[in-house]
Amino acid sequence: MNCLKSSSFQASKPSSFRAFLKSCGTVQELKALIALSPKGCLRGSEALRKEVFMKEIVISGSLRKIGRLLFVFSIFVILICMNSVMGAKEDLRSIKGKCSGIVLKDISGKEVKFTDYIGKRLIIVFWSPRCSHCVDMIEGLKKIYNDYKRKVELISLLMIRVDDKVKKAIKIYDIPYAVYEKNEELIDCLGGVWMYPTIYFIDEKGEIRKVTEGEQEEDYLRYLIDRKLGVEECKCKIAVKDRGNK
Repeated sequence: MNCLKSSSFQASKPSSFRAFLKSCGTVQELKALIALSPKGCLRGSEALRKEVFMKEIVISGSLRKIGRLLFVFSIFVILICMNSVMGAKEDLRSIKGKCSGIVLKDISGKEVKFTDYIGKRLIIVFWSPRCSHCVDMIEGLKKIYNDYKRKVELISLLMIRVDDKVKKAIKIYDIPYAVYEKNEELIDCLGGVWMYPTIYFIDEKGEIRKVTEGEQEEDYLRYLIDRKLGVEECKCKIAVKDRGNK
């Protein structure tokens, strides 16, 4: 300890005393210096004790901050792990027999029972015409609908209230597949929609095989239809690896 070698130090000048304290780098050294110094040896002993006290406060405060950061980080990691596990389970969750009684209404007022789609390969797109990412996907979805309409049912549900502006926008987009009004019962039955566009892929057994969130490329959607719904007609131009929720 460099500071203990200066047991005869006389803190006559504040600046000298501060320099002396800096040479005693740790709280343990400062406490040892107080304990070993003869009575009256250090005229700055009171200031020295204050310095020790302040250093302990700074160190304990830093440790508390580090502890909080580690705690927050741990919670973040746990949530990510839980989300991954829940996502993996959700993909194989069956909705067969659980969504009975749900009636969908299209923008013209026509009603359709959701159970009419059970037993078929089904793609459900949750979207809004006010969502730019949703709108960007429409052209790709139209092509997919035309290519797979004999083997896959493609429907969409709005996530906003239907008014004249919404109807006008849908007409402009010339969407060939069914567009239904928002249905909270169906959303709850599927497991929730936290953002849009969200797309559910459901096989003929009524099992949710895949859920995607956010804008997706057309080739990736075709790949999922082939991989998750078992339709061997993927016209992907590029090889796409599975991603997102497994």
